Amino acid sequence: MRVHWNKCGDGDWCNLFDLELNHAHFNGLGGVYVIWRASDGRVVYVGSGEIAARLMEHRRATWATTQGALLATWTPIPEGQRAGVERFLAHQFNPLEGKAYPAVAPITVNLPGQ
Repeated sequence: MRVHWNKCGDGDWCNLFDLELNHAHFNGLGGVYVIWRASDGRVVYVGSGEIAARLMEHRRATWATTQGALLATWTPIPEGQRAGVERFLAHQFNPLEGKAYPAVAPITVNLPGQ
């Protein structure tokens, strides 16, 4: 499945802590997201759900304050497909945090930047 990975207004990947999560763009927006370190590109977390709420939770996570600058992207995915996409992304990236992923068949999507 081909998806659109969101970037910020300047066309760059978004800094997790600078995102305006109360912006209308996020109202009712559900999907999957990826968070990675700006320093080396290592994926720290892959998740799904209501994007703004989940990213807000991650800002408060202990691991988020110990990784340096973190970048994020997200894509809208219908609720019935999120678990499969999350599973695929977790398998591709082997994130440093959040090792419990849905036990469902993966759904292949293009990776961020592709």
